[in-house]
Amino acid sequence: MKALYILIALAALVASSFAQTWYTNPANGHQYTLVTGIGWTDCQNQAIQLGGTLAAVNDAQENQWILDTVYQNYGEHRSWIGLYKYNGWRWVTGEPLDYTNWAPGQPDSATIYELFGEMYIGYNSGSFPPGTWNDNADTIGNVLKGVVEVVPEPATIGTMAFGLALIARRFSTRISRLGVNRRR
Repeated sequence: MKALYILIALAALVASSFAQTWYTNPANGHQYTLVTGIGWTDCQNQAIQLGGTLAAVNDAQENQWILDTVYQNYGEHRSWIGLYKYNGWRWVTGEPLDYTNWAPGQPDSATIYELFGEMYIGYNSGSFPPGTWNDNADTIGNVLKGVVEVVPEPATIGTMAFGLALIARRFSTRISRLGVNRRR
């Protein structure tokens, strides 16, 4: 019976990860989705719960792929990515900041806007070209999306599949034993 509870719990965990619409970037194999949050911190916390972080956009191709693919059903290109300011700009993943796509005049947090907490980066929409970045405060007064990036770990997926196979085998063995015992 304990194995059945474990199987149900694992199935619920797997099912919850499919509630999101995921997109796989063929260039890097990473998976992306959108979450909705009150601010950058809220979206980053949701990304962590999904097994990733807000996206670390490392080149122009990845930036364009996110716009063309992840946003295809979202219409507005305004959302958080995983860049923030703490002793300089840095990605939540710890990767080096080798690529930026700032909107004209951005980031402007080096001026008075830093007093208002403009230390989190998101895609722009409206007055700036789509796909360009702007610094904002964590909560800018409205709900925004966050671009989540998950780097799949093949070892973890394989281990989970192996575990599920063992549980299923043990469960089916117990059922067959019950059937044999009833025939006697």
